[in-house]
Amino acid sequence: MTAAEALGLIATFLYALSSLLLYRQFRGQAAPSRAVLMLPGGLAVATHAVGLYFLLVTDQGLRLGLFSVASCMAAVGAGLVLVSSLYRPFQWIGALVFPFAALIIPASLWIDTGYNAHPLEHGIGLHVLLSILAYAVLVLSACQALLLMVQDRQLKDGHIRGVMRLFPPMQVMESMLFDTIWLGQSLLTLAILFGFMYVDDLFAQHLVH
Repeated sequence: MTAAEALGLIATFLYALSSLLLYRQFRGQAAPSRAVLMLPGGLAVATHAVGLYFLLVTDQGLRLGLFSVASCMAAVGAGLVLVSSLYRPFQWIGALVFPFAALIIPASLWIDTGYNAHPLEHGIGLHVLLSILAYAVLVLSACQALLLMVQDRQLKDGHIRGVMRLFPPMQVMESMLFDTIWLGQSLLTLAILFGFMYVDDLFAQHLVH
């Protein structure tokens, strides 16, 4: 077993444990605490990040296949959830992001998409990194939007049901949504600008994907 596989399995277990703890709090009609999110979740993100380094960085260059990039997005998304939870009630999104990370890590380790690793210039590498960050933030925005939509519909029906009663007020949820959208759009704009600067030939630079 390689280092990437061992660390990936540990991260998968920790993400699954974090998800289970969050769902148990939901079932107990209690708002998810920061401690439950930060302890196993923080270990999961740290282990995931180190495992990604061994998975992506090869002697031939970076391995940026579909599932590898999805795993990067999951790690960034989980990390953003943890950081955001320090000053905003963002623990709710962890209930969506952590299970996704637990599912995508095994796929990135054992499903071969046929992508061959290629060396990338620093400018292209920064373009790829900013793109991954932007898409991770926008995925979080999509999750937040879904939760806000459910909250809005229940509010219009005249009563809040189930775990939605534990969610922050709708105004706070909406503010969090726009914060993540602005951050994602800003990162995506930077990624596009670096793409214009450093991408000359998609085929010659192996960037068609």
